Amino acid sequence: MDAERWVTSPHLGRFTRRQAVFVYHDLWGYLLEMSADLVAFIDGFGSGATVAEVMARPALREAGFSEEDARGFVRTLAAHDVLLPLGAPSGPWPRLADAWPLRARWRVAYTRDDGVVEVVQGRAPESPRRVVSLSGWRAALWHAIDGQRTCREIADDLQERGWAAALAAEPAVDPAVDPAAGGAETTGDLPAAQHGCAVVCREVAAWTHSERQWLRVSSVRPSLWARMPGGRPAYLDSTMPYPRLGDDVHDPFDLGDGLVATQRYHTDTVADAEAQFEDVETTLSHLFRHPHAALQGRTFGGATFDALREAGVWRGDVLEIGGGLGWFARGLLERAATLSSAPASYTLFDLAPALQEAQRARLADQTPPVRFVLGDAEELPLPPASVDLVVSNEVIADLSTAWVDRDAVDDRTPGARVAERWQLPLHDAPERFALNVGAYALVERLWHVLRPGGAAWLTEFGHRSNYPVESTHLDHPEFSIHFGHVAHVASQLGFEATIIDVPRFVGLDSQEDALRATRTWWINLRFLAAEHGVTLDKRAWTRQTFAAALGDALPMDQLEALHWQPLEERTMGLVPGEFLGLLLRKPDDN
Repeated sequence: MDAERWVTSPHLGRFTRRQAVFVYHDLWGYLLEMSADLVAFIDGFGSGATVAEVMARPALREAGFSEEDARGFVRTLAAHDVLLPLGAPSGPWPRLADAWPLRARWRVAYTRDDGVVEVVQGRAPESPRRVVSLSGWRAALWHAIDGQRTCREIADDLQERGWAAALAAEPAVDPAVDPAAGGAETTGDLPAAQHGCAVVCREVAAWTHSERQWLRVSSVRPSLWARMPGGRPAYLDSTMPYPRLGDDVHDPFDLGDGLVATQRYHTDTVADAEAQFEDVETTLSHLFRHPHAALQGRTFGGATFDALREAGVWRGDVLEIGGGLGWFARGLLERAATLSSAPASYTLFDLAPALQEAQRARLADQTPPVRFVLGDAEELPLPPASVDLVVSNEVIADLSTAWVDRDAVDDRTPGARVAERWQLPLHDAPERFALNVGAYALVERLWHVLRPGGAAWLTEFGHRSNYPVESTHLDHPEFSIHFGHVAHVASQLGFEATIIDVPRFVGLDSQEDALRATRTWWINLRFLAAEHGVTLDKRAWTRQTFAAALGDALPMDQLEALHWQPLEERTMGLVPGEFLGLLLRKPDDN
């Protein structure tokens, strides 16, 4: 292997998300996460080099790779076609001929009554979107891709069904798809059957490309996945909406010493309030902001009011921390007014000026008038013993998080100091773990601002005992909550702390199927709907409500890849069962 010369595949897209780097293979759809120095290792082979030549370069020597590491990397990268033996064909033909193309799970496609297939192109939420219309043999090819046949078998089928002349008229190579192709694969160089296959391979490669991601390609017959360890490969179902890799992989949220914070993101970056919750960080309460059958005709805010009243904690002066677009407060206050239980006062505390402007507009007509305060929840600069009830709905995942190395829990990094201060139980901690230090800080501030006998209700996605995990689909870091640790801190302060499943608390009760989505897929679907005159907002759509919204303009049975699951399991990218709440009660002095 050391003497063998390898080349870097010309079909690699390089993307980044904060400090992570991803390589996407534009022919197969492979998505590989790796470090920036490994990308430099891959690029070091260029148009031909040996492992020894690449390892001799100063930048690679500084990376600290051993020769054994390098050989292992080459084996893995060659298995994924990231590195190719010098002289091997790099173009789609014939390398894809005997592979199985599959329509990607999260594609957005619509077949019109005239047989034209409309597919949305738009890789990332910020990418320009357009509808690409496939007609003739391309529409036939789209429908022929069923995951059961190879490109060669599909090409043979198309030619037998009358598309031979159309395929023969197409060039077999598109330089935009295959930048390494010379003139070898041209119309006159291949027999007719092989030429048709080459055209199909070219089109499959174009549709798999990172800018489209309509397809994924498998080198293994899909029917064999069930017998293989791990089952269906993860890349076949993934989406990759990240920006392309540039020279700067600086993490703007990394404050050093393992501390991750997002305050500046919310104060400086969040500019479009509606888009923030429709496109970026949709919350469970946002999905149920309108009356919903699963909440017995109530909104999420209204259902939360009923639950708080049933728990005996709804009273007096109420503070909401992090109010989103104001929908939650509106639903809660309207339900309270209906039941003659308006609070003495209602204060909405938020960090993002853009969101607070949306809240002001949505809550302008409420009684009592809502008071608005801008500030950081981790500091919560309110007078001691000034409120009776605090509600913070899906906020604490945005607060600061600290990484800790288990072997260094006695050092003086922020996370280690917090763990020592609160004597957190870390017997089950992995080698490197995160702590929700911002949530602990908020709970400590709640102890000061709540009156004796007061209470707080904090909700977020997380687990009773699992360590925080970072979400990867957002443009900023959010970490799941270790509710056991937050409850531990609250108990040490003197709170009575109870962890409750949010669906049970608010009475979410539905087995009805609901629409499942990813962020990019939903943006693409909404774009397609708008092209047909249909306006869609993001909510917990059921089959019935979604079909009614689309109407005759975009018949639901002609849309592809609508994914449905029982509402309580998943809806629009969120799993209601993953949301927990922490009910805190401060003892009464009497």
